[in-house]
Amino acid sequence: SLSSYGLDDTFVFEGARAMKRKGYDINQYILDNMLVCENRRYRDLNPYNNLIEDLTIDESFKQKYRDNAQKHYPNEIEKFKNKL
Repeated sequence: SLSSYGLDDTFVFEGARAMKRKGYDINQYILDNMLVCENRRYRDLNPYNNLIEDLTIDESFKQKYRDNAQKHYPNEIEKFKNKL
């Protein structure tokens, strides 16, 4: 319900912190001064590339996913914490 634009990384980070507080042996690493980006170098080697419509270039498309994540995040993180 969080989708891929917005809070998915935050959810993983907060979930790992909650697990750590409950005694799980889990580590989350934070890299300082490191830029992480998508690797599009080999994108054209995908044999299905011509069948994929790249909707991510449309900002309104991205915003719908961000809005959805904002709406569902509080409930999803609480559900996760309650499972611990």
